[in-house]
Amino acid sequence: MENDTPERIQPDYKAQAKRQLSGNWGIAIGFTLIYAFIPIILISLITVITVINLTYDINIQSVSYVVTILVSPLALSSVIFYSRLSKKKKVSVGTIFSGFKYLIASSVIYLVLNGLMIINGLVAIYSSRDGIFLSLVMAIVTCFITLYYRMSYYIIAVEDNISVTKALAKSKKNMYGHKMELFLLELSYIGWVFVSLVTLGIALLWIVPYMELTLANFFLNNYQPEAEQLY
Repeated sequence: MENDTPERIQPDYKAQAKRQLSGNWGIAIGFTLIYAFIPIILISLITVITVINLTYDINIQSVSYVVTILVSPLALSSVIFYSRLSKKKKVSVGTIFSGFKYLIASSVIYLVLNGLMIINGLVAIYSSRDGIFLSLVMAIVTCFITLYYRMSYYIIAVEDNISVTKALAKSKKNMYGHKMELFLLELSYIGWVFVSLVTLGIALLWIVPYMELTLANFFLNNYQPEAEQLY
C-alpha cells in the first residue's frame, strides 16, 4: 500500500537568508563588528594581565576562566539576534548583551559544545605521529556528537526559563535525522572561508551574517517550541 503522506520538502535556507538580509545588511554587519570586537578586547586584557603577572602574583588560569564565562553568552546573543531576524522581528545591535541574561545556561552549553573539541585538540597536540590517525577519527566522532546539541542555544533563546538539561535533551531529540543535513550545510560554506582568507578577513563581515542566518533558518525550521516566547 502506498504511503499517502506527502514528503516534506526542505526549504532553501540560504535563499531565505539572502531575502531576510535584504534591507538588514547594515544592522547585521554592525552586530558582527561588535561581536568580533569584544573578544579582541578580552584577549588584549589577558595579554596585559600576563605581562603584569611577571611582576605580581596573578593567577592567569583563573583570569582565563572568567574570560571564557564572559565570552560564552556572546554565542547565545548571536543566536537570539539571528533568530529574531529570521522571524522578521525587530533587531538591534544592543542584542549583543541579551545572552548575558542566561549567563549560567550559555556557559554550560558552551562547555558542552567545546569541551570535547578541546579534549580532542589536547590529544592531537600530545599524541605521537602514530596517534595522528586516532586524533583524526576522534575529531570526526566529536564533530558528530556535538551536532546533537547544536540546537540547545536556539531552544534557550526561544523557550524562556527552560533548564539547561531539558534544552540539551530537546536538542538531541530534535537533531535525530538532521545531523548530516547540518554537517553538509556548514560544509557548503568552505568556499567562503577561502574568500575570507584572501580578503584578510574583511569578507567575514558579509559571510558571517549570511551563514548565521542560514543556520538560524535551519534550526528554527526543524524545531517547534512548545510555546513561542519573547526573548
